[in-house]
Amino acid sequence: MQMHIGGDKPPSKEKVVKNMKRIGELGLKVYVTEFDVNMHGVKGSKDKKELIQAKIYGDMLSACLEVGAKTCPNFGYLGLTDRQTWYHGIGIDDGNPLMFDDDFNPKQAFFQVRKALENQ
Repeated sequence: MQMHIGGDKPPSKEKVVKNMKRIGELGLKVYVTEFDVNMHGVKGSKDKKELIQAKIYGDMLSACLEVGAKTCPNFGYLGLTDRQTWYHGIGIDDGNPLMFDDDFNPKQAFFQVRKALENQ
């Protein structure tokens, strides 16, 4: 699953879990690749946007963890800092899709990912 998610219309965790299970029941594995959450066009303050993004990060990783490593053995991110995002190359300068800001400071998404992993 290549997961470039728009922060304005993310899939629900429940739907992603259901889809991952369906794929697993076919005997296939789900590899989450290129995960990021593009916040371009999402309304609200910087803090509100980061909270929305963090929830999506946590929900999607939790979905993979919930179905288990037999079905979802990999969850890969498409970059580390917003400074290096591929969105700049297509003219989206306010997407801020990654877990660290331009100056390598962790955003709320980082802490949600850590929390999801700690709960395993």
